[in-house]
Amino acid sequence: MTELPPIAVPELIARLDTLVAAHGPGVVAFDGDGTLWSGDVGDDFLHAFLERGELRPEAAPVLARAAARSGGDEGLAGRALLRRLVLRYEEGSLDEELFYELTAVVCAGWARHEVDAFVRQVLAAVPLAPRLHGEAMALVGWARERGVAVRIVSASPAPGVVLAAEAVGVRPDEVIAVTAEAHGEVTGTAARRPIPYGPGKVEALRGQVGSAPLHAAFGDNRFDVDLLRAATVPVAIRPKARLRAAASLVPGLPELRPVDFPGPRHQGSLTMCCPRGPPPRP
Repeated sequence: MTELPPIAVPELIARLDTLVAAHGPGVVAFDGDGTLWSGDVGDDFLHAFLERGELRPEAAPVLARAAARSGGDEGLAGRALLRRLVLRYEEGSLDEELFYELTAVVCAGWARHEVDAFVRQVLAAVPLAPRLHGEAMALVGWARERGVAVRIVSASPAPGVVLAAEAVGVRPDEVIAVTAEAHGEVTGTAARRPIPYGPGKVEALRGQVGSAPLHAAFGDNRFDVDLLRAATVPVAIRPKARLRAAASLVPGLPELRPVDFPGPRHQGSLTMCCPRGPPPRP
């Protein structure tokens, strides 16, 4: 397994301060799952959906399309087909971008408030506060103090990422995630393009922040490589084996030293975890 050179939070912040002084506030981008917090809110959502989510008639063509694009699973439909597709993904035989699109549109036919309520139940069952990474929280706090724009660029479904982002002091308009097209307030059957996965992460980020300098990007997995390569300072946070194996694609990629998060504060029904205060409103 590839060892990455370690870097501590104060050393990294000193490097980023130099970039901000030279080029202006710019942007820092975080992959959410595994980078800001441990685990995966997309997986949390999907496994909960497999247990108790309602597949409505609108979802039938979504599943059929995914099955056809992945080589077919003839004879299966509904929840059985969804379980087969998830199993194929876990076995590595289902295209990952296709899988991420599927997780965003599996709620086809649901009203937005129904999706939001379901996601809140999911995250309440697997609380985010104990899963936060202290080193990432320190960098979000640094960015807020310096006026640096923060973006989360995630391949998980947008409703879960948006709710998780609230707990780290990141606004919904600062989240880029896989988003289902909507018909009014009803979830549609296709995801918006580009899917923020692999090179789509960079395309989606640039579509929102334009040519602003990307001072730093933070990731933990192989499909963050394009985002990491696009940044002046790429940084691995608690990297998985797949990112370590691909480290040669990101020359000089350092690994940020872990820091325990000191703990959350509470605000209403959400656990808020922004260590340097809430983000400024635009």
